[in-house]
Amino acid sequence: AKHDMEVDPRKTAGHSSAETLVENQTHLVAAVDDLLTKVLASAKECAVEFSDILSVCYSEVEARFPEIATRIVGGFFFLRFVCPYIVTLHDIDGVTPDGRRRFILISKII
Repeated sequence: AKHDMEVDPRKTAGHSSAETLVENQTHLVAAVDDLLTKVLASAKECAVEFSDILSVCYSEVEARFPEIATRIVGGFFFLRFVCPYIVTLHDIDGVTPDGRRRFILISKII
């Protein structure tokens, strides 16, 4: 089901009660959780070359920052690949301005 995910009271067209914003936040968090679950579940379907590149990145980062290597490489992956993909989904025919806003909100949370 399509749920409102707007969490900016200035962009809710007058429907910005605290209760509505909390409900929208809940929908947004659920959408992000669903996306992350799907991305992580599809890791084994990743192209071998891409997996190799991320593995090399991890090895290099781990050599300098062993305690946070996973966070750094994960951040790199999401900020350089997943988020740009999400925010360009609006180029697909039929995506409404509301749909585009949802994509942007999801990418901001990630």
